[in-house]
Amino acid sequence: MDGTLDRTFGKNGRVITDFGLTETAAAVAIQPDGRIIVAGRTYPTFPFLGQYALARYNRNGSLDMTFGIDGLVRTSFNSQGCFASALVLQADGKIIAGGTKYVNFTSDESSDTDFALARYNSDGSLDSTFGAGGEVATDYNQRNDDALSLLLQPDGKIVAAGDSTSPTTFNDFAIARYLPDGTIDTSFGTLGKVETDFGGANLNQARSAVLQPDGKIVAAGSTVSSNGIDQSFAIARYNSDGTRDVTFGRKGLATVDFGSFLQGARSILLQPDGKLITVGYADTESSDSDFLTARLRTNGTLDPTFGVGGEVRTSFGNLNDGANAAVLQPDGRS
Repeated sequence: MDGTLDRTFGKNGRVITDFGLTETAAAVAIQPDGRIIVAGRTYPTFPFLGQYALARYNRNGSLDMTFGIDGLVRTSFNSQGCFASALVLQADGKIIAGGTKYVNFTSDESSDTDFALARYNSDGSLDSTFGAGGEVATDYNQRNDDALSLLLQPDGKIVAAGDSTSPTTFNDFAIARYLPDGTIDTSFGTLGKVETDFGGANLNQARSAVLQPDGKIVAAGSTVSSNGIDQSFAIARYNSDGTRDVTFGRKGLATVDFGSFLQGARSILLQPDGKLITVGYADTESSDSDFLTARLRTNGTLDPTFGVGGEVRTSFGNLNDGANAAVLQPDGRS
């Protein structure tokens, strides 16, 4: 609690897990019993043929040998490669991982990736009642699509948020909703899918999402302006049927500009009072690459009671800093 390493965890507060070659952790979830699940990617043959990589740890940081094979799970989606970016836990102990599946891996515009979801039983085996043998893939325009955040609704439906590549508007926010068995929910958006462009043929990407108690979905990430120079925090709110909530921001869309280059929100939090916290950084690789935090009121405008005009910049010195994730404490601090 005082910020020092907990030396009762792993080896002097640290745990290193090797899947065999090159790995990256991207998401963490804590089970009600205190066990820790981490998801990301592993490359049996780097840089190709990546796999979903999941590991489960006991409370003391040791690998949970009852999960997968010696605490580790790999999933390939029978594809040219895949990687997990998000995790969500069901109340029944099942685990859902979301990310990207390579359908056609190339270095040019013909590359094709899909949203990819996998559901696992509590022992790490794929849940055969979900999708096809535990796996679901969703394509938007036969181009590059990435699921970067997952939400679980109270009714068991699953929401995936990320980005899709459009033939006309380049990269857009992309949201998809699934029924509990993994089939696409055709009552949401257009046949289960939604694409949102913030204007112009620019790069728009949702990196995080939250579910409001009223069923509305808020996604946050980044958008590049029409001049191709400025990149700001981007936030969109959707009604429960996937339509844009026009009472939020400008016809459902809001942006936050801290005055730096390449700004992007990496995490969004929902306060009990309905206000939204967005956290990210300016990827400038210079002294203004700081932790960036903004708070929005329920209508999508900046909250002037937070920081300076709704914004807070935190620097660790003349360094390249960046915040990738955040949590809301019970006392309201984030």
